[in-house]
Amino acid sequence: MLRRESLRALSVALMLAVACTPRAGRDGGASPADHEAGAELAWSDWGAEPFARAAAEDKLILINVVATWCHWCHVMEETTYADPQVAALLREHFVVIRVDSDARPDISERYRRWGWPATAILSPKAEPALNLRGYRDPQVFAALLRELIAEQQAGKLRAFVDDPEPAVVDEDLAAIRARAVAQLDAYFDAEGLGWGDKQKYPWPDPVDHALIRASFHADDPARTPGASARSSRSSATRSSSIPSTAACTSTRSPSSGIGRTTRRSR
Repeated sequence: MLRRESLRALSVALMLAVACTPRAGRDGGASPADHEAGAELAWSDWGAEPFARAAAEDKLILINVVATWCHWCHVMEETTYADPQVAALLREHFVVIRVDSDARPDISERYRRWGWPATAILSPKAEPALNLRGYRDPQVFAALLRELIAEQQAGKLRAFVDDPEPAVVDEDLAAIRARAVAQLDAYFDAEGLGWGDKQKYPWPDPVDHALIRASFHADDPARTPGASARSSRSSATRSSSIPSTAACTSTRSPSSGIGRTTRRSR
């Protein structure tokens, strides 16, 4: 009888131990190893405080501009920023700022050319050092962070010119306008009602231009949006010529590619 009671008590103790054991991904608990691997970074909102803290602590600044609807933003969050090496480097050497592009259109306008996620690295004094377009895998991103950290510690972190002065153009403006119209028409999808192939976003410039054209040339189909594409390019040709990027944006350019870097070759 005593032996049976002892076994029953042991069984109850084991059941309680199992019930109290944290299970990662189910009830929010995690083992120390899981916590270290997937610990969330202390993201700051855009504001004066994180920039002041970076200057006071002599830390680099990483700005991550994302959108809730952006697939690659979620991929980078779940893989790159959750990577233990990347997280450790960012916690020790960076002040990290996350910006919702839809909630902060002013910041979105500043970084939209890099698509989402857009990653900007600044010096402790908030001087631009590097802008990255789209997704980066953990190994590549960690190596890039180490390089920037080494440059900053050696006093050799170089700033890049984000918006250089445009060169003077002697070309006839009418010819430039015609070429720009042809490029917009080439990427106009009449069935999907937007510019680009797969992912589309209502960038204001092409939309404004289309509304102006429609207003002035409503009775002339040859001069409405998509006219050049309808007369010179098939839908299949257009689709095959548009580059695919690992960034959430509908902006297209011949030089755009996966993970484009602005500053210098890496």
